[in-house]
Amino acid sequence: MPDKPLTILFVRRGYSHTGGAEAYLKRLARGVLDAGHNAQLVTTKDWPQNEWPFGTLHRVPRQSAIA
Repeated sequence: MPDKPLTILFVRRGYSHTGGAEAYLKRLARGVLDAGHNAQLVTTKDWPQNEWPFGTLHRVPRQSAIA
């Protein structure tokens, strides 16, 4: 466990139930949590809440999370 946990923010637009990027991002977030850090996701309204059990889910009112 780290002395001071980091908060790592991921940015992803859209969501696909069969998407490889989504599957990878979830595995990465699990690793971040297992390492003792915090994971958050900034995304569009497409990402289902139940598909991000790793931390805070921030929704942006745009089609692109970068916008």
